[in-house]
Amino acid sequence: MFPLQIAFYASAIYLFVGTTIYLLGHPNLQRHVEAGLRNSPGTQRIAGRSVIHRHLAHSAQIINFIVNKVSRRKRRPRFASLPDAYTLAVRSAFDPVRHSFITTGSPHARACYPRNFAWFYPTLMDPATVIDRADFENRMNLIVRSLEMILKVSGTTPYTTTLIPLTSKSMAAVNYVKPPSDSVLGILAGIEQLAFSGARDAACEGMRLLDQYGNDLRAQMGHLLGELKPSTFDGTTCPLLDAEDNRSSATDTRGGKLRFIVAANVWATTARALALKLVDEEFIHGHLGFDLAEYKRRILRMFAAAGYTRNSLDREMDERESSEITLDFAHVHRGFWTFATDEELSAFKATADRILADSAFADASGDTFFVSSGGVHYGLMHRYTVPRYHGRTVWPNFNVAFAERLLEFDERTKVTGYRDRAERILRGVKNIVARNGGYPELVDEHGKLYKTWIYRGAMADSWFPYFASVWHKAFGSFS
Repeated sequence: MFPLQIAFYASAIYLFVGTTIYLLGHPNLQRHVEAGLRNSPGTQRIAGRSVIHRHLAHSAQIINFIVNKVSRRKRRPRFASLPDAYTLAVRSAFDPVRHSFITTGSPHARACYPRNFAWFYPTLMDPATVIDRADFENRMNLIVRSLEMILKVSGTTPYTTTLIPLTSKSMAAVNYVKPPSDSVLGILAGIEQLAFSGARDAACEGMRLLDQYGNDLRAQMGHLLGELKPSTFDGTTCPLLDAEDNRSSATDTRGGKLRFIVAANVWATTARALALKLVDEEFIHGHLGFDLAEYKRRILRMFAAAGYTRNSLDREMDERESSEITLDFAHVHRGFWTFATDEELSAFKATADRILADSAFADASGDTFFVSSGGVHYGLMHRYTVPRYHGRTVWPNFNVAFAERLLEFDERTKVTGYRDRAERILRGVKNIVARNGGYPELVDEHGKLYKTWIYRGAMADSWFPYFASVWHKAFGSFS
């Protein structure tokens, strides 16, 4: 009985501490403190990385998930049209009074995820998605505030996947689930949005961040590329970040190493750093042993040896899990897929064709697709807390990314059918928004907001503009 008592009391203390931090750091209670911080340029948060900070953050997030699961009312459709839904979401997501940095929405609203600037809000400065001048100013100020917070608290120490506020002046820097492959990518994508927005004030802020934190960002690139390990598969040798262990990405509950998406993250991060002049060709060659074009050729030869792009080459997983295609292969806006070579076009087409032709990938409507058709490898914790989270669930944003790549493929090749399929996906996402009364993080096999015994998916208001941007490419303005 004694071990059970220890476990009981330890759990009780953990929950008590988590509840205390949750209450002290609750956005409603911290609003005035946060306003003071925003108006004090000299004030900066400190990021703790110790074991204690990590457990404080985990305990607070557990309470956060439980409260969000139990207390949140079911959100009913509350709009007459898609433009109405979009306006409500954007006004909420980028309200500078309510938010100290850009967040996804509950239960993620109390944490900052650097990768999200690449994966989930990569087009916030796209004029086609901006409602009015006030909306533009709010977005620009929140992007700058978010990026500067991350850059200040991280410095030259390698980025984590997540920053969680503990008090008004301290944050915990933690990794969910493993150290990241895409946090640097997110920060560079955020800076790029500002620097190349076409708006003078935003561009000035982007260049200021580059100038002020350029040395730190170069150090981050050194950390990232310095962790690459050469890996050989079927005669092709390529430096990979996850040659020896799993690394987090936007699909971080999925296990396994030697994943295509991790390699794509590293390639796209390096390409962005080069475009922003944070690194040069000599820097890249010194870490990789060759240039970016050769790096992409090796990634494709390794992961697309069968013609299509495989999710993972991990021989420790069974064949079904290892070779399965996953929807995140489409990667991010201005990311891995540039369609510059026939080899790249062929690999993308073969992978897209397999998804489009596989009924196990499609949801009940046939319009949108699951992240995976099945057989995804999960760790024990995720298998029981968030089953199918990155498997047989529909993520609107991964579908939007797939639709955007299909539009780009159509523009590059003029092969018939791909634009039509992209438009069908976007209409399917529109239907998901209408059914759920907003833009959800993910939905289950029946199209309802995903939830488990401990977790309920977010209404991801800040992700909506990416959909608006790609919708505009396909159809013009909302109607």
